[in-house]
Amino acid sequence: MDQGRSLDAMRRLLGRAQKRRSDAEIFAGLGRVCRYCGLLRPALVAHQEARRLDPLISTSVMHTYFMLGDYERALENSGGDYGYGTALVLGMTGRVEEAISMLRQRELAKPWRLGKLYLTSLRTLLEGKREDCLACAKS
Repeated sequence: MDQGRSLDAMRRLLGRAQKRRSDAEIFAGLGRVCRYCGLLRPALVAHQEARRLDPLISTSVMHTYFMLGDYERALENSGGDYGYGTALVLGMTGRVEEAISMLRQRELAKPWRLGKLYLTSLRTLLEGKREDCLACAKS
């Protein structure tokens, strides 16, 4: 998917899902690849099947709900997010100060360089500091 071959990935996962109908990981991956292909409703169905098979499995359903504009459900499913998606949802729902505060906290605890850059660039964007945001994005 990350290499621009989402349709190929979806075909492979659909084939595997037919053979291994009880594999929650396949359905979790299928949910993500459906979203990459713009198939948001099927992405939700794949997520639901993954959770039926394994109630604790991590999926990317938060991003699907975000893309559908269902921000409340996106927030409900943001538990595994490192902060970026949650902050986007908070910002979209007008809770900008809450998003900024959360991003500041997460930036301090984030040792992963790229993750910290994502968090900092979003925070500076929400703060209206365009130049700082651009500088961060160029890092």
